[in-house]
Amino acid sequence: MTTTTDLQDFGFRELRLAAELLATYCECPPSWLGRGVHLMMNPMSGNVFLTDEDCNVAMMNGSALDAWLFTPHDGLEGFIDELTEQYNPDHLHADDEAYIRHWADELGFYLPKAWRRE
Repeated sequence: MTTTTDLQDFGFRELRLAAELLATYCECPPSWLGRGVHLMMNPMSGNVFLTDEDCNVAMMNGSALDAWLFTPHDGLEGFIDELTEQYNPDHLHADDEAYIRHWADELGFYLPKAWRRE
């Protein structure tokens, strides 16, 4: 994936997204973003996001800043609510399931019924 931090590479749409992202970050920076946070854009998708030195990614999900996840084994991408809705833990590689469960705990996300161990 090619990304850029050069604002000259951002179009007007991406600059507006960056402004919204930064304004939201100023109001309530997520605790799960670590050190070295910087603004990035993927010119292929037009996605604008924040990332830290550990490659954690924050994107706008509606009006909120949310973790954009990509699983370690199969590279599934999305917000936690999307991933847990689209995928059943019984059909995921164990590393991907553990990754999603970790992020559910980290984000305080209540897992849907198919994901609960009861």
